Amino acid sequence: MADQFCALTGAPPATAEYYIATFGSIDAAISGFFDSGGAPPPAVTVPAVEAAAAATEYVLARESELPACNDAGLAAAIAAAAEMLPPADAAQRLFADECAYSFDTPYNASGLYLNLATQVAVGPAYLARGGAGLYVLQRWRRVRSAAAEVAASEAVAKPAASWIEALEAQQKEEDAMEVVREASLVVVDAAGAPSAPVPFPYAGIPDTLYQRVMSTLELAKAGGTKVSILVFTVTLYANHAHNLTRSP
Repeated sequence: MADQFCALTGAPPATAEYYIATFGSIDAAISGFFDSGGAPPPAVTVPAVEAAAAATEYVLARESELPACNDAGLAAAIAAAAEMLPPADAAQRLFADECAYSFDTPYNASGLYLNLATQVAVGPAYLARGGAGLYVLQRWRRVRSAAAEVAASEAVAKPAASWIEALEAQQKEEDAMEVVREASLVVVDAAGAPSAPVPFPYAGIPDTLYQRVMSTLELAKAGGTKVSILVFTVTLYANHAHNLTRSP
């Protein structure tokens, strides 16, 4: 439906998604678009972000104002890249928690870049392979919760009598750790060079982009889908095929 909307109105995919989601049918969406004078999707509101922050482990804005993107050129580049995103596809697989070409994860200090168009994540060294476009930079870190502090205190007060008890105490403490997840938006050029990260969400972010990123982050928080051994093996073969020789 989005393709039909775009063909008849000349609007970008993000606008098509907004009007179709708002009006429910393609005919009503097109009528609503022209009745509005071709208005773009509205910007996301602070209450919507606060509600989402309460339902996700990602660190989102909870203040009265969203952080601003002070670089007007970068904000325009993000908006332009967002307009180029293909319509969301519920059947598209998400590879969000590990780099497709290495073992980088969001826990790495440099984070993990998730291409919003392809739904495939790459480490910073592989951005050129990931392709140009709009990315979500995920950074995760473990912090000690109150329960983890209690577990650590118990381990000190009662030293383990065996290596099994030591492992159990360590696992108990790790299980009690909390994960802080932070996200930002990055535009990557054709050479694989990333822009400065912009905290997500920022003031003025289009609602359609906000919803797209939020749905992606929710899937990423749930674990996404790890790259299969087959995909990784094919990648390694492609990378090193030039070093192979054919046996006579």
